[in-house]
Amino acid sequence: MTSRAMLLKRLEQVLSELERSHHMPPHEAVRLIEERSLAIPICIFSQHTLGPLEALVVYLREEHGMTYARIAQHLKRNRDPIGVTYRNARNKLLTPLKIHDGLRIPLPVFQSDTLSILECLVRFLKEVQRMRYCDIARLLNRDDRTIWTIYKRGKAKRP
Repeated sequence: MTSRAMLLKRLEQVLSELERSHHMPPHEAVRLIEERSLAIPICIFSQHTLGPLEALVVYLREEHGMTYARIAQHLKRNRDPIGVTYRNARNKLLTPLKIHDGLRIPLPVFQSDTLSILECLVRFLKEVQRMRYCDIARLLNRDDRTIWTIYKRGKAKRP
């Protein structure tokens, strides 16, 4: 038996165990794995034609084909404003989002019902990636003082 066949057999065993012990169908397990691995390219936030939420919604909708409900679920926000945000962003955006290789941010970073998208992003870059304000500002095409203010406001909102 080849290693690939062995891996497939083991995967089938794991999926059937998940279904038996946790009542999770295989397609749901695969969907969870896909969502966990979803990462957002940081370059979409440096384009000033769109706000951070607009850029994120357009990226998820157009690059990953997500519905408004799925986007809202991922971002812990209401579905209806996500649809409005997408339509407003499409009116502003005349060309497709420019996406290039570089730093990618895990989607769960943006799951906050108290912090804005930009506050989540700056907090992640500052605390997890250990970046300096000037480096974050350069990445996001913003002023250092703006990044400092966003970080401090986000920090004040946290319990």
